This record gives sequence, structure tokens and C-alpha cells, in this order.
Amino acid sequence: MNRPAQVALDLAVVGLLFSGLRFSGKALGAILRLDAERATADDIALGGVVAAWLAFGAQTFGGYGRPLAYLLLGAGLLGLFDRAWRRRVRQSGQTLRERGNWATRAAQGVILASLGSAWLAALAPPVAKDALVYHLTVQKSYLAAGRFVELPHNIFAYFPQLVEGLYACGMSVGGDRTAALIHNGFGWLLCVVAYRLADDSGLSATSCWLTAAVVAATPMVWLEAGWPYVDLALAFYLAQALRWLWRWQATGRASALATAGVFLGGAASVKYLALPLALALTPVILGLLATRQATPSLWRVASTLALFFLPMLAAAAPWYVRNLWLTRNPVFPMLYTLFPTQSVGWDANRARLHLLFLQGYGSETKDWLDYAMLPWRVCWLARADDIRRYDGEIGAAYFIFVPALLLWRWMTIRLRSLAALVVAFFWLWAFSSQQARFLLPVLAPAAVVGVWLAVDWLGRARRLRVVGILSVGLLLVANALRAGELALEGQAIAAGAGNIPAEDYLRAKLPEYGLFRFLSERTEPQARVWLVNVGARAYYLDRPFITDYAFEDYTLGRLARASRAAEEMAQAVAALEADWLLIALDTILDPRTTPFENEAERARFVAYLQQYATLVRQDGRLALFRLRR
Repeated sequence: MNRPAQVALDLAVVGLLFSGLRFSGKALGAILRLDAERATADDIALGGVVAAWLAFGAQTFGGYGRPLAYLLLGAGLLGLFDRAWRRRVRQSGQTLRERGNWATRAAQGVILASLGSAWLAALAPPVAKDALVYHLTVQKSYLAAGRFVELPHNIFAYFPQLVEGLYACGMSVGGDRTAALIHNGFGWLLCVVAYRLADDSGLSATSCWLTAAVVAATPMVWLEAGWPYVDLALAFYLAQALRWLWRWQATGRASALATAGVFLGGAASVKYLALPLALALTPVILGLLATRQATPSLWRVASTLALFFLPMLAAAAPWYVRNLWLTRNPVFPMLYTLFPTQSVGWDANRARLHLLFLQGYGSETKDWLDYAMLPWRVCWLARADDIRRYDGEIGAAYFIFVPALLLWRWMTIRLRSLAALVVAFFWLWAFSSQQARFLLPVLAPAAVVGVWLAVDWLGRARRLRVVGILSVGLLLVANALRAGELALEGQAIAAGAGNIPAEDYLRAKLPEYGLFRFLSERTEPQARVWLVNVGARAYYLDRPFITDYAFEDYTLGRLARASRAAEEMAQAVAALEADWLLIALDTILDPRTTPFENEAERARFVAYLQQYATLVRQDGRLALFRLRR
């Protein structure tokens, strides 16, 4: 199939998948007799929970891949005949065509430029690390088997898989670019819900559009909208939960509170990060309850929390119950001290190393001054691909949130709930793994509060309103320029537009790709490859492989320590049943990064290579050896 036809097919598949989610969610809402005033985003969110359960069932009992995809695509076709939905789409189009002020038009332009360019980037072959390590690689293994298969060496295979289940559907009937396009769709939905959060908070129409533009222009949002990751879907589900919590606070309907819990359960079906978000939401729920009842009884508090958290647990149950069954740890591989789990790919030592690795993000010292300056540092100094600078970028626009906290007494209860959530989660984040990407779920709430300060609160004086809009606009431009810089550096837009051939793009971005192609073309299909410090990006390797994922040289170091001579090490390696070794020798032999504890272990490994391996090909820092058993 030529590229234009493949792109058209992928777009059709993604469009039908989202239509299928909406149709499924609408059907579930009708069955459960939920609020009839649900928006399209509400139905899509409910449909995602339905799809997660269907994906889990197909993984467990078989039919994962095309049968599941055809079910959702069929629902999507039925959804296209929904007159009410088509009428709602026309009304939305008319609303967009209504002439707004210059600030509104500028904000709409930023949204279209940012997410539209990210859409082009999503058409490029996937090269983002986590996608090639597990988001796509795990699904590739499941699709080959037609069901769930345990991958004990890949600790990420135990993560919740709501979004990856959608990726599997797209990949089974379209190309792998459907995955990034699906995540791009969640980016658009996140901007829609950010607008709704601002609107529900009482902000002006201009402020609502500026809020959505702040989210869309975030450098990390732009990057992820072109990657097959899951964080934008997580942020979408959290925003949905917030909106339904507000509906419960306004109406007192238990169904609204339970629906909010289901949406947070959707978030928990996307990523473990939803669990600390649930913790941060708890005081928000109690605060909203206090507005309905000045001194709620203990029973009232307990029943309210139960009505929220039980639907959450029910919605997310499949992934956590399966982990409990397989590993005795519902959040494997996290919380090892609470759930000590011994498995082929995990143990106490690796859990300790993993914790140290996660704590390595952010400033090296982490003293009181670092924590005091953390909001400023993460907004102004963060950079992608640098763990000491938070490995991601959210941009300076979110720093407006900090002075907005000084105006707590002027905030409405809804603005206070957003501010409280952001502050609570930020502190949890500050004392855990300081990855900028983990802040994505609370960026929309932070943007609402920041824009409220700059435009609506200052806007009580007409001249200050213009100053506030221009200030937000300047920060938006700064964020957009940084996103543009990242786009030029990554060349994903050029590759997505077809200006760079896919093979050239993959060879330029992935040092291991050339050797993967060599293995695919020159070895037998059953040849087994041992990957050591290659990056564990195994998606493009069409051969059976073994690797340690989190710590790729862990097994190598363990074998070297357990052996007394090259002969013993050869016997231990033979037990791995590997025919080839693809290894980054520079990091293995460099004293600063070696897994060997002393020179004797290093010499033992070198002797093993000399006696039992043959160097077949070297490509840059990577070397490919043929192993002799």
C-alpha cells in the first residue's frame, strides 16, 4: 500500500475508533441511566472504560487484535448514523465560526497550529523511547499471540493498558502510526475539556480559549501529541472527573459523584500515576462536601468517599487484579517494600535500583532551597532529555499559577478546588520522581487558575485586562517558539509530511535500527538476540530477543560475578539460549558506566568475547556478535 493510501486508512481507523468510543459510552450511559446532559467528551470517556474492559477480556480469553478492532470499528460505524451527534457537531462548527475578539482568534490559531503540527508529527514512524520499549512493543507481542502473554523481563508490561488496547486495535487493521494519531486525538480532547473547565469555573469566553491555548502550546503537550504515549489521555480523564465532581457539588446527585469516580477509574486504567492523583483529589472532595454541608458527619464523609472510590476501583479493577494474581502486587513493579515480589525479571536489588533511578530526576542536591525554588525551576529551567532538569518542559506560562494562589479569598469554590488539587499533587510530585511529564495531568487546572488571574481578575479594570491578555500571549508565544524549536530538532514534522523517507528517518533517530535490519535480513526467523545497553527499544526488531529493560546490563553483570572463568560464563550465557549479542561496548567497558564491580569481572567478559563470540558487524557504538554455544 502506498503512503497516501496508508495515511488515509490510518485516519479512517482512528476516526472510527473514537466514534466507537462515543457510541459505546453513550450506550453505557443509557443503560446506567446517567445524566442525559452528557457531552460528547463524556461519552468518549465512558467508552474508553468500556474498551478497556473489552481489551482485557480479549487479552484473557482470546480474540485480541482484529476481532476486538472490528467490534469497536463496527460501533463507530453505527455512531456515524446518530443524528443527535451530527447535530451537535454542526452546532460546534457554527460556534467556532462565530466571530470573536482578536484574543479569541489568536488563541484558536495557537491551538490549531500546535496540535495540527503535532498531528503531522504523529504521521512519522514512531521513535519515542517509551513507545518502542513498551507502549507498542508489548502490544506487538500480544497481537502476535492473539491474547495476553506474560513478559516477565518487561516490567512495563504490567502497567494498565486502556490506551494501549486502543493502539492494538489501530495497529491490527491499520499501521503503527495509528497509535500516535490516537494519542493526538486525546490531545484535542484535552484542550476541549480544558475549555470546559474554564467555562464551568465562570471564566469569560476569551479566557476559556486562552486556557485551551496555554495547554496546547505546552512543549511537553506538543511532543506527546505526536508520540504514542498515554499521558494526554490521563490528563483528559482527570479533567473529566473534576467536571463531574463539580456537577455533584452543584446538584447533589449521587450518580454524578459515581460517574466522577468512573472517570478517575479510567485514569487509573491508563497509568499508575492516577493513584497519587486520587490521593490529591481526596481533600478536594471533602472541600466540595463542606460547601454542601457545613459539618458533615463521619458517616456522610465515609459514604461520599466510598461513592467516589468504589466506582473508581471497579472501573480499573482488571489490570490491578491481574497483577495481584500474577505477581502478588497490584501495582507491580512499584511499592516493592509493601508487596515484595520475586519474579524472573524483578527482585529486591532491582527494585532498589529502580527507586534510586526515579529519585534521580530533578536537582542533584534537593535541599530546602531547591524545593523553595521548584515551581520557578520547573517552569523556566526544565529541558527534555536531561533528568537533572526534569526530563521535560511545561513552559513559563504555568508560573502565573503561583501568584494566583495569593488571591485565594477571591476565588470561587471551583477555582479553589483546582488550585488545591494542583498544590497537593505538586507536593506529592516534588517528594517523589520529579519528571516534568508527570505534571501533565494537572496542567489544565493550573492553566485555568493562571488565566483567571491574568485576564478575569485583573480584567476588572479594562486597561489591566489588555495587559493580562498580552502577558498570557507573550508566554504563549514563548512556549510555541520552544515547541517549534523541538519540532525542528526532531524532524518529525518533515518525516510525517513525507519529506524524509521513513528508512532514513529511522536510521537517523535510532542507532540500533541498521543492525535490527541486518538481523531481519541475514538471520533465521528463530534466531534469538540478547540486547545489552541498546536502549531496550525493541519494537523494530523482528526476532525473538531477551533484555533486562530497566537495567539492561543487570544480567551481564550477574553472570560475570557468578563465573570464575570465561568457560563458566559461556555456560551461563548458553542457558539464555541466545544466538546473537547486540551490545554497546563503550558503556559496558567504561569504568564510569560498567556493570562490573572490579577489573577481574571486566577481564572475564572480554575473555569470553574473544573465545566464544565473533564480531560480525559494528555500527557506531553498537557491536553485533555471533555467539558460539
